[in-house]
Amino acid sequence: MSKELEYLRNSKGVANKVLVDAIKIKFPGFDKSLLSKVTRSDQYGVTLRREVIDSLVEEFAPDAKERVKRRRDGYHRLTHRIMCRLEESVYIELQQAQIASGHDTMQSYVADILKSHLENERRKGHRHD
Repeated sequence: MSKELEYLRNSKGVANKVLVDAIKIKFPGFDKSLLSKVTRSDQYGVTLRREVIDSLVEEFAPDAKERVKRRRDGYHRLTHRIMCRLEESVYIELQQAQIASGHDTMQSYVADILKSHLENERRKGHRHD
């Protein structure tokens, strides 16, 4: 089931019948059995079109529209990504170092390593513009 639909049903308390009636305005053939299949999309392979979900959020949870959109679009505070591939031995060693350092995630560990490296470079007088 889409996270937005689940949010409307659980957090906003929108009843299934109300959802069906709202969707029927644009898609008259939509019924309760289709909603049931949509809520079990992993079993039936049936999903709602993005425009339908957006209109439901707009109608029943306009206050949460931005939050739902960010969650759906994968909004992250940290938007820049660095990626590299490592040999297995180096990868295992890095994992062990991350655990030993007490960092919960590899992302926070590598970010701290990079920040530390850049700080050391600044102290040495090297510029990184």
